[in-house]
Amino acid sequence: MGSIWRALAGAGWLWCSVAPARAAGEPGVRELQEAAIRYAALEPHRLTSLLQRLRTAAWAPRISLRFGGGARQLEALTATDGFQRLSSTAGDGWTLEAAATWSLDRLIFDGDELRASRENERMAAHRERLLREITHLYFERQRWLQRAPLGTAGGDEAMALQEMTALLDGLTGGALTAPRGAP
Repeated sequence: MGSIWRALAGAGWLWCSVAPARAAGEPGVRELQEAAIRYAALEPHRLTSLLQRLRTAAWAPRISLRFGGGARQLEALTATDGFQRLSSTAGDGWTLEAAATWSLDRLIFDGDELRASRENERMAAHRERLLREITHLYFERQRWLQRAPLGTAGGDEAMALQEMTALLDGLTGGALTAPRGAP
């Protein structure tokens, strides 16, 4: 998770060091961004895990079992006169067949890797949109709080603050208003 935050900080997305004063006990923008990524299950390590499982699955065989009993057997018999005759016999026995098949070509290339790559791009775009939204809401809320601190705002100001708080809470799984240290 650290590498994504370093990349975002380098690109100017994280302004933690210049964040305006916030209400006592509230998390900062970075904490809310991390909570939103976790809550939306958009962590980059999820794709890494998926690709690793894809590679490992290529080594696993596909197992098939077949079981039967009381089977009839059909045999082709060639008699001394040169004619072939079919003979059918009833069997009392049971049969068990097992087969293991490996698809080792998947070690070189697996079509699921393309799907995983597209999913990675989709997740990265979603993650970026989410981070933009969290950052925008957080700093817009901070501007409102500087104009009218919580509890002193009235009418439209109070409604706007409540709306931004609810949006941030909804996107982060309650990280803004949850007590510090709570999961």
